[in-house]
Amino acid sequence: MTGEFNLNNKLLQIEKVDIFEVEREKNHRHSYMQGRPCDAFIFVESGSLRYSFSHPANNIIQANTENFLFIPKGAKYYATYLEDNTRIKLIHFSIGSGELPSYLNEPKKIALPNSASIVKSFFKRVVSLPYQSFHYLSLLYDLLWQIELVNRR
Repeated sequence: MTGEFNLNNKLLQIEKVDIFEVEREKNHRHSYMQGRPCDAFIFVESGSLRYSFSHPANNIIQANTENFLFIPKGAKYYATYLEDNTRIKLIHFSIGSGELPSYLNEPKKIALPNSASIVKSFFKRVVSLPYQSFHYLSLLYDLLWQIELVNRR
C-alpha cells in the first residue's frame, strides 16, 4: 500500500511498512555492511546492544531498554547484543518518493516521550487483515508527525 504525507513542507510517499520482533542472546552480532536496504525505527524493549557505524566514521550508539533509534537506508553497521534476551521491535519502511527531514539523515537516538506506546501500537492485532497495511501506514505517518513536532521545539 502506498500513502502520501506532507512532512516538513515536502511530499513524502511511503510504499511499504514491515514490522518485526527480535530476541537475541548476548554477543550475537548482526550486520549490514553492504548498507541497510530500507529505513528503520528500532525500539529496545529490553536489554542492550551497541551499533557501530562505518559512516560517520567510528560512530557508536549504545541502545538500552526503552531507547528509540532511527537508522536510515544505506547505513553500514553491525550490532552487537550486550545482554541475554535482548528484545527489539523494528519498523522497516521504504520511501517511494520524497525524502525524510534532514534530522533523519543519520543514525540517531530519538527522544520521543511516547515512543514505547507508539511502537507497541504497531504490534497490536488488527481484526481485518486486508487493512493491515493501511493500519501500519497510518501509524508510521503518525510516528513521523510526532517526531516532527518534537524537532520543532
